[in-house]
Amino acid sequence: MCSSDLTPPYSPRTSNHLISGCTANQIGSGDATVNANAFILLGADGIIFSNNKATQFERNMVKIDDCTGFKVLGNMATANTLGGFGAYATQHGATDGQFIGNSASVTGAGITLNQAASSDGPTQRIIITGNTINNAVDSTGGGNCISVSSGFLLSTEITISNNDVSNCYRQGIYLVGIFTQVIVNGNTATRCGLAGVAFTASGGSIDELTVSSNTIDVSANSTAQAFIFARTSSNTFTNLNMQNNYAKGGASTAAIYDSGVADYISGVMANNAANFILWSQGGCIAYNNIVPNLGNSGGSSITTQYRVLLTTPTTLNAADSTVLVKLTSPGAVSITLPTGAYTGRPIYIKDATGDAGTNTVTINRSGSSTFEDGSTTQTITTNFGYITVAWRSNTDNKWYIVNRG
Repeated sequence: MCSSDLTPPYSPRTSNHLISGCTANQIGSGDATVNANAFILLGADGIIFSNNKATQFERNMVKIDDCTGFKVLGNMATANTLGGFGAYATQHGATDGQFIGNSASVTGAGITLNQAASSDGPTQRIIITGNTINNAVDSTGGGNCISVSSGFLLSTEITISNNDVSNCYRQGIYLVGIFTQVIVNGNTATRCGLAGVAFTASGGSIDELTVSSNTIDVSANSTAQAFIFARTSSNTFTNLNMQNNYAKGGASTAAIYDSGVADYISGVMANNAANFILWSQGGCIAYNNIVPNLGNSGGSSITTQYRVLLTTPTTLNAADSTVLVKLTSPGAVSITLPTGAYTGRPIYIKDATGDAGTNTVTINRSGSSTFEDGSTTQTITTNFGYITVAWRSNTDNKWYIVNRG
């Protein structure tokens, strides 16, 4: 039984219609805009496309073009036949759309949102949640289980959450272009060819990016990384918040991998579990990550080090991350920060004796660096006081104060 209360073309624009319970099978070659797609939503507002099925279609199960306020809910797509296409696709931008509870298997791609030209509209206020995408197998241009491309206009308010993607030829979740207010939360990705989750700030920047509570295991592929942040020289990531993720990569380089030469303006990487992190750029503060190998820009591994400071003066090592000052013989303390510190990784220094009110703890700069306020020293002058600083070598040769108390 198929229920539809509209018939294309929609001129003038139609609104608030339902297509539900329809089945399409063996949709073969034909007009690129009509017969080769199982369903087309064109120039409609508020349309609901729900509980439909398509099998052995050539291009997309459903192509959404120039629509706003649409909902794609609980549909099932199986086996398309033409490379470069997939299950659920938007063209020329999309606004106020939802993809919820859909499935796709053995398709060229899963859910694809695309800006094809500079004249396209924006991609904004999109929710992609609770979808299951398996075997996005296209090697000719697709192969991503979920992808959002924003190469021309700023895309904003994109939420990708609680999806289960697997066996993707390229990326499980892929965002490329210019974005702000992006949330990637609670997704599971396994057995992906290049990466579980990949971000490319191509042609601009990605701002206000939250990546949290995702489980990414691509260790079955020896060349894959769990997370990739890729940029060109003029691009930036700003306000990155990456927390509580599990990442297991197959590649020897990293599970969480930063490639490129641009910078991170600000951000936090915290409470993640990964078998390797390679993080080369500054501005992003990293702490409480469970990582056997934490790499610098050269890819060498380092370990974090907990130290109880018994004597003074002392120069810290690059691996020092927690320093508790507890001198054998109480007195004023002088600590020099390490040369060659790892960008973005904090060093926590605390008066563990509880006498800094009397015996000042002085923290000295490393080499010719300064602290963020231009000074060459910082002090702890309260009993049981502390300070956390982080190095940002790639930009301004400064130590930044993360917190103090």
